[in-house]
This record gives sequence, C-alpha cells and structure tokens, in this order.
Amino acid sequence: MQIPGDRLHDRFNRLRKILHDWEVRMEQLPLFVLDCFERGDLAGIKALIEERRILQERIRLLKKFIEKWENPDFYSVLGVTKPEDDKARNILS
Repeated sequence: MQIPGDRLHDRFNRLRKILHDWEVRMEQLPLFVLDCFERGDLAGIKALIEERRILQERIRLLKKFIEKWENPDFYSVLGVTKPEDDKARNILS
C-alpha cells in the first residue's frame, strides 16, 4: 500500500545524487584546468572557472534547499500542526 508522501523520500535521494555528481565534477575541474593550461587554451580555462563559480552556487543553494525541506520539523515550516502520534504511518510502512 502506497502512503501519500512516500515518494518524497525518493525525490530527496535524487537531489542528493545530483548534489554528489556536482561535487564530483568540482573535484575534476582542476585536472581540466591543468590540461587547458598545458595546451595554452585560455578560453577553456575561463569557461572552467565560470563553470566552477556556477557549480559552487548551485551546490550551496541545493544543500540549503535540502536542509530546509527535509527538516524533521517541516510541519512547523509549513504552518501545519504535526500529529503527536505518527505510529499509524510506521505500522503501514
């Protein structure tokens, strides 16, 4: 039986996967810059620096989004009263 909201967890997992992929790309950028430097490709270096700046900002914003909306106190963020006893959901899981 599917409980409404169960897929939300999957969505946050996908967001964390995207975040991980961006962080891996950030780790690879210095190698690409070095390669461009060795070839004398200044335009390539400039493009990689811009990509790094964009990735840093996206990573920062996505982390902030995940922290805000995956917060266990999200009920209070939405202005909805959190049920005191959430055992029914655990039983059906």
